[in-house]
Amino acid sequence: MKNLIKMMTALIVLALGFGIVSCNDDDDKDNPYNSKEISYIEPCLSWGVKQDSVYSYTTKNSIGFNLGGQDDKTLLFVNNTIGAQISYSFENKALTSAEVLYLGYNDSNFSKIKHELENRYRALLKDTSNNNYIIFSGEGVYKGQKFDITLAGRKSNDFDASIVIDFTKAKE
Repeated sequence: MKNLIKMMTALIVLALGFGIVSCNDDDDKDNPYNSKEISYIEPCLSWGVKQDSVYSYTTKNSIGFNLGGQDDKTLLFVNNTIGAQISYSFENKALTSAEVLYLGYNDSNFSKIKHELENRYRALLKDTSNNNYIIFSGEGVYKGQKFDITLAGRKSNDFDASIVIDFTKAKE
């Protein structure tokens, strides 16, 4: 439930942000990121590591991502070319969750990412969709560490279309 609330909050913030910055004559045009083909972006999933390790991992492995914001509890990386961002959360200076956000949606990309998550992390994702979102959730394993995964998509021709993957360290 915590993951769902976190994901919904992220989607609402994203939708509001695009609503504010897209107030021009192009309001009726489609979201250009909906038609872009995307590939899976693997965030740092080494639970417990410090911010400097996550920063090093992301700048080395996520080409085109730049630091978009940082404080004691979060790191945010953005890539405006492909319309994606990676955010990390920390508790007691240790990594506890990661989120990848793609600023567009199409069925092909959603299926490709779902398949990648299932194969890469041996994740069993079950459909928990509702009227507004396509949602799959389950557990995965990375280097012997378990985590919870939520994959959500919002279909839209507007700028509130998105695909979000949330990874959270599993409770021990």
